[in-house]
Amino acid sequence: MSRHALFATLVTLVTVTVSTNAANFNDYTEQGSFTAPASPTLIDNLPDGRLIILSVADLYIEDAFNTRSFTFAGTLPGADISIFGGSFLKVSPDGTRIAVGNGGGTSFTNFQVGVFNLSDFMGQWFTASHFLGQWFDNSNIALTAGTFGQPAVVTILDITSPNASIPINPTIINGIGGASAGIAIDNTGNLYTGNGFDDFNPVTTSTTGTIKAFTNTDWMLAWTTGTPLDFELEGIEIATILSASPLAFDAMNNLFVGGGNFGVDADNVALVNASAINDVLSGGNPIDALDTTQVRRFDPDTINSNFYFLAHNPITHETYAWDSDTIHIIATDTPSAVPTTNTYAPATMILLMFACAIKTIRSRYRNVASRLVGGAKAKPMFNDRRMSNGITAFILLCATIAPRATAQSPFAATVPDYTPAPGQLVNNPAFNDPTHALGPPTGGGTLNPDNSGIVTLGGFGGYIVLAFDHTVEDHPANPLGLDAIVFSNAFHVSGNPNRKWAESAHIEISQDTNQNSQPDDPWYLIPGSHITNPANQFTTQVWDNDFADPTHPPTLPTWYPVIPVSMYETTAYRLPADPFNDIVLSNPNGPVATEEAIFGYADNTPTLVLGDLNVDNIVDDHNITPEEFYTVPDDPFTVGIRAGSGGGDAFDIAWAIDPNTNQPANLPGFDFIRITTAVNHIDPAFGEQSTDIDAVSDVTPGLMGDADADNDVDLDDFNFLRTCLTDPGPNFAPRCRVMDFNFNHQIDLTDYADLQIAFTGDLSE
Repeated sequence: MSRHALFATLVTLVTVTVSTNAANFNDYTEQGSFTAPASPTLIDNLPDGRLIILSVADLYIEDAFNTRSFTFAGTLPGADISIFGGSFLKVSPDGTRIAVGNGGGTSFTNFQVGVFNLSDFMGQWFTASHFLGQWFDNSNIALTAGTFGQPAVVTILDITSPNASIPINPTIINGIGGASAGIAIDNTGNLYTGNGFDDFNPVTTSTTGTIKAFTNTDWMLAWTTGTPLDFELEGIEIATILSASPLAFDAMNNLFVGGGNFGVDADNVALVNASAINDVLSGGNPIDALDTTQVRRFDPDTINSNFYFLAHNPITHETYAWDSDTIHIIATDTPSAVPTTNTYAPATMILLMFACAIKTIRSRYRNVASRLVGGAKAKPMFNDRRMSNGITAFILLCATIAPRATAQSPFAATVPDYTPAPGQLVNNPAFNDPTHALGPPTGGGTLNPDNSGIVTLGGFGGYIVLAFDHTVEDHPANPLGLDAIVFSNAFHVSGNPNRKWAESAHIEISQDTNQNSQPDDPWYLIPGSHITNPANQFTTQVWDNDFADPTHPPTLPTWYPVIPVSMYETTAYRLPADPFNDIVLSNPNGPVATEEAIFGYADNTPTLVLGDLNVDNIVDDHNITPEEFYTVPDDPFTVGIRAGSGGGDAFDIAWAIDPNTNQPANLPGFDFIRITTAVNHIDPAFGEQSTDIDAVSDVTPGLMGDADADNDVDLDDFNFLRTCLTDPGPNFAPRCRVMDFNFNHQIDLTDYADLQIAFTGDLSE
């Protein structure tokens, strides 16, 4: 755009489209009920959304997603649970184990918490007083506990304790002036608990149903120092509702509350607005439980009087309420973006242009302010085989330093093609909406992914094609030489980054060379670490809907996509059985390796929570935007996620090859990306391995000369330059391109001189 055209926009009304989230709090409605296979009942869900139900010591697992039919899975070994049932059932964040509170057993004095593998029911019972429990991570469970008539407490049970009879179980909150209540942890790590019944202790400041929040900093400090917090004197009072038990957050951070206060406040389920909670956490007054704009009430069983138990399923966006074997469903639609059009006058546009300049500087140079990175003081950050195919100065500043026009997004913008293969979730509207892959990801972190914004590709050969509104460039200043990132719902098993819950897909890219905005130009493969012979690994899988035919899977009707053919084929470059045919993908370099042996594929690396700058699943920067956070790549060659990145699986356009010749594609960029499930395996316990995609982003360029992507140019980068010096010619490593200051395709003494000019020194000090 010329300067005259830019100036003309200042005297013209400009229409801007903004996205706002649907009011999830108001969307919840009662959605009927179903009958549990046995009673008494405890409920939770697996990572794929299937329900599990515990009746006394018998465990039932839903046959397939959303069927409401269950199969008996087995009986917990060594269980001492009364006929009234246990006190809680919780699936671990990695989905491999369950924690069960026995409620005191048949004697009501033998309190034990059992932890068992879902695959083989191996596990043990820990001696631990408890009422309700909530996993904090895959090794620790937060418990509410207490003796009736005495103040209750919150403890953290360490399930790696060497002695299950005397486990590590320190108190982090004490002095709760009443009985135990519920416990929940919100999406920023704040811990919530309450006073479940205070009638025997009238001197307390809290009362039945008082809910308090304890910030992640405070309760973790109490945990690490061994100095408990005092419930009556500390914490932030949120509200007084029912009996504060149980507590459960939904994906939007609205809080469900169950239980009841014997006629004072009973026979309903309460839903507390997330925005009202945020107001209290920011210093506002406690929530008025009678204010319907802040607290909604549901009574799905109007015939009987109930003290409702609760469980929330983040996959289906359903909350289950029950007081018998009838399970009532309170559900909401998946949160979505609603376009809203605003028109700005010229004066407002000037301000927007000014903001554009400032924001572009912040985005390009990665936030001048100090940020926590790796727990240390931050560095200032300047810085065709398919079956279906003044003012002007500020403006010039924006145009000069922004790598993209202001109308462009760093995230994929459209879906030219989506063809899933058979799989458990391909007919579920929560998982088969391809637009879920557009825009920024909904990252949930390394331990508990957020599945509310993913799209499944189904089994082997299922794929999605995404398009950008600009060409993704092989930019020399991109951090670590990486150009794009694919985000998914992978997570670290038991917190170990060498073991991932991953369902790998291969990546292909295409440049719109014929300029028709269609993905009909040649596709080039990102081979990654394990596609070494594309021609030999190219595989065809036949599927049919004859479910009695064992030759061509699937075996369940719900797995088959709604398509007008009884048999069809999918194709992909198949990844080898070892190590990919395991739902837990283990680093071939070993369980304590620091170098990653698997790279170049989608759905392998977790997507971090927005603003988690040091990979601890806690938000550090509440003001950072997705455009800033999710355009910084992780290092795919190093185990773990690089602090300051948004996670995901990054790749270099220079890796692309022509799959027919195995020769480099030498692409300057791409306009389309195709992601395909590349593992052809059906696990007997968890079903088919099917890739789930959250988003794809373009990487934002960093600083020329910053070879290690630490947002400065220092002696480490000078040392790296020495490995890149070449004779004339383009034969230097892709990561050396960040040293090619004059873009002449060689690294020489001229670049060495430019690097000296770019030198900033170590900005971390």
